[in-house]
Amino acid sequence: MQTSDITDADLLALIHGWAAIGGRDPLDALAVLYAESSFKPTALNAQNCQGLNQFCASSGVALPAGYLELSAADQLGGFILPWWARGPSSARQSARDLYWFNALPATYHGGAPDDFVVTRDPALAQGILGAGAMQIQAGDFSALLARRTGDARFAELKSRVQALGGGSLVATGGSSRGFELGLLAAAGLGAVLLAKRR
Repeated sequence: MQTSDITDADLLALIHGWAAIGGRDPLDALAVLYAESSFKPTALNAQNCQGLNQFCASSGVALPAGYLELSAADQLGGFILPWWARGPSSARQSARDLYWFNALPATYHGGAPDDFVVTRDPALAQGILGAGAMQIQAGDFSALLARRTGDARFAELKSRVQALGGGSLVATGGSSRGFELGLLAAAGLGAVLLAKRR
């Protein structure tokens, strides 16, 4: 099993948390998190972006020391889902838009066509798309998702999410306000969980 490092509790946190914040399909969120980190809460890149969704300093989210020690469920419930919930609802309606919002939130424009130019900054484009890229268009996020989610580990995670009910769970736009508030209140939960572990 290539995903034995991920528990059912981690995947259920994704499925139910995503639905609670009005996400259309939890497989969209899974694809974005997988493209960012291979769904590994301990992921750290060369720009010091961290965790499942690769929070960077530019995201404005204050991460506690030891963030990478948190489980996937703890990162989702305490940080990632509350941050996504504060973003535009249009970013939660497709994998392309969620990936765009997650990677470059200041440039996000809901409903933009695939040929919309996200940035003409070559350094940023090359950091995301690779050598030689001079700009990023909205459609490039779909292409990245297709490339980064084509391996056996992603297929196994996708199958597990579907088996847990994630393939059929589609939010209707409404959610439990109590659960939503609980997610937002959990923004400080990560630090509490870290303190308990030490």
